[in-house]
Amino acid sequence: MERGDNIYFITGRPAPDNGKEDVTATLRDYFKIPEGKLNKVIFAGTDKDAKVKYIKNNGISVYYGDSDNDILDARKAGAEGIRVLRPLNSTNSPEPRNGQFGERVIINSQY
Repeated sequence: MERGDNIYFITGRPAPDNGKEDVTATLRDYFKIPEGKLNKVIFAGTDKDAKVKYIKNNGISVYYGDSDNDILDARKAGAEGIRVLRPLNSTNSPEPRNGQFGERVIINSQY
């Protein structure tokens, strides 16, 4: 953030039905992100290529993700996709194939 970066979290999940969104505050507190540097979490939904427009519209040049679709969506939007590893206890499927697209992978990021 010293470089002037702004942080976006984009999830492939739908927005909460009740309209109450507390994920942004939780992430800000957990990662100690200064006020004004974290944008509200974007709930892109589950459609194919759902994250592409949000990456593109927000001028995101580097996008970190744990799924194959995250890496592909970043590339479709013109951003670099960097792989973070899923936690070892993750039950999300399908299993990602880390590095299969030649993307950079952050080792030990599953912890």
